[in-house]
Amino acid sequence: VRGTVLSVENGYLSLDLGAKLAGFVNVVDLPEDMDLPRPGDELDLVFVEMKEGAARFTGRITAATAAVNESLRMAYDARLPVEGTFEKEVKGGFEVTVCGERAFCPFSQIDLFRDPNRDNAALVGTKSAFLVTEYDPEEHTLVVSRRAVLEKERDDRKAALRAELREGDLREGTVTRLMPFGAFVDLGGVEGLVPLREISWDRKARVEDLLSPGQKVQVAVLSADWENEKFTLSLKSVQADPWDEFIEDFGPGQVVSGTVTRLMSFGAFVQLVPGVEGLIPIGRLGNGRRLSNAAEVLSEGQPIDVKIESVDEERRRISLSPFDERVEALKPGELAVGMTVKGIVEGVRDFGVFVRLSEKKTGLLHVAECDVERGGNVVQRLEAKFAPGSDITVVVKSLDGDRIGLTLPSRIDAARDAEKAEEEIQSYLKRSRHESLGTLGDLFDGLKL
Repeated sequence: VRGTVLSVENGYLSLDLGAKLAGFVNVVDLPEDMDLPRPGDELDLVFVEMKEGAARFTGRITAATAAVNESLRMAYDARLPVEGTFEKEVKGGFEVTVCGERAFCPFSQIDLFRDPNRDNAALVGTKSAFLVTEYDPEEHTLVVSRRAVLEKERDDRKAALRAELREGDLREGTVTRLMPFGAFVDLGGVEGLVPLREISWDRKARVEDLLSPGQKVQVAVLSADWENEKFTLSLKSVQADPWDEFIEDFGPGQVVSGTVTRLMSFGAFVQLVPGVEGLIPIGRLGNGRRLSNAAEVLSEGQPIDVKIESVDEERRRISLSPFDERVEALKPGELAVGMTVKGIVEGVRDFGVFVRLSEKKTGLLHVAECDVERGGNVVQRLEAKFAPGSDITVVVKSLDGDRIGLTLPSRIDAARDAEKAEEEIQSYLKRSRHESLGTLGDLFDGLKL
């Protein structure tokens, strides 16, 4: 250390160390070729020991070497921290200078937790406290650990934290590790887990996209089990609840865009904003068809426009229905057999094509009415002719409760032409019974087929 001489009395120099600690050095411990210092002179000295509340120093190299060895021995035996400087990165760790001696600190002893993203180059030239874990001056063995100091400091903080940490507290912590099931956060003495469900209001958010080791975060303490040293923390609890903001801006009848998050046998969950989901009941997805699972018409991650049907603020539930502007525009009115209506191809199955006729009505264009070849990949041929989402004009062929059978206008026209031809043939034959048949040409003259 560097000290300033305050006084010279009775063979001792009293020193100003720039701290509350008093220091002194015996004049016999100064180099022989050094003139006796005067008050105000600055000296570079080596710490030897604490004696009666004051720090004793030496200025002799030989004495300093002995003092260093003794200090390291004392630090090793008593597990006292020593200050060192990271000099350079070497194989397996760092070379560290401690009391002028070269020491080795393994990578595993740098931090409490191994950080694969740690910038080792940034440590070079910095000072830190270390514990001497191996010391043998004769074998020139000096191994130190920064981690041991951090662990000791953590244990001390843990004792203090136990007296004050309570469930419901808001604390600042440091992210230490990211795991598939959540993230660990050091509260300054104890480490707690933020489960996946408590990372964010957004169900789609990934831990690695929001957090990184070393990041400072605010967390809420959900539970503190000191006996088993298990602590459950929450990140989303310290964030504003998106539900409150959503219900202020949206209500029944409004249309919003969302993303399908989960498909169930009773319906589909749709995320409207991060942290707010609504349910489309299975009955609103079939449009007259009976579905066994929402996966028959939707897929997870699919964007979808929905209309808010109802909001239950007390139970935090939102009921939804699918919304399509083109479907809203479909107004077929009261359906009747033979009516020509416009629709939208909703889906294709091997038995036919489902056609959306209105918000609440869907009809089936049976494969027999589609004029496609049988056998092979029927669905592929149907999709090529009736692309899902395309507009289509159909004719109501049958009505049986909620079941609506459809056919194509071209098939109706063909049937009408065939019926008309049959009527003309029968009419001609009826007249010909009372007239001479004449030639074969006369018989078919004027007949339209």
